Formats: sequence, C-alpha cells, structure tokens
Amino acid sequence: MVAYGPDMKVLLVYPPKKVRGLNYMSPPVYSLGLLSIAAVLEREGVEVRILDAYAEGLTYPRIRRRIGSERPDVIGVTATTPTAGSALRVARLAKDVFP
Repeated sequence: MVAYGPDMKVLLVYPPKKVRGLNYMSPPVYSLGLLSIAAVLEREGVEVRILDAYAEGLTYPRIRRRIGSERPDVIGVTATTPTAGSALRVARLAKDVFP
C-alpha cells in the first residue's frame, strides 16, 4: 500500500480502446471509477490528473510522453474487458518511463 498525502501527484489513466487492432467504436464515456478515486484523493489534498487517452485519441508514443511530462508519484490505470490489452500496454509504458 502506498501512503498518500498533499505533496503527492497521482495520474489516473483511461487507456485507448482497441479491439483486435481496431479502434473500439463507441462515444467516450467518463470512467466513474477514476472520477470517484480522483474525488477522494483531491478531498485529501492530493494533486490528481486524469489522462483520458481514448477521448483524446492519443497514440501510445503520445501517452508515453504525457506520462513522462506529468511526472506523477503514482499512476493508476483502469481496465474493462475491451480495454484490458490497452491497459496492460499503458502500464508497461509507465513502467518503462518510471522503472
């Protein structure tokens, strides 16, 4: 478990939706899970950013650059069945940027 406090930066990532290499064709929908986590952390004074790679149409190289530029202390990635592969890829990118 990671201790958190007001000096901590958290980046929550909603990965791109890819199904068998194609963009998943649905309108962007906010992740209530990520928003709920962000609300609780912000209430505790933690700086939180949400990177919605799907809504922003980000490629993996751009996701990698954004993770690097945010310089978070903690990165959280959400996943559902259609985004499981993308979420794993985003987690690997994050680990590459911040081993």
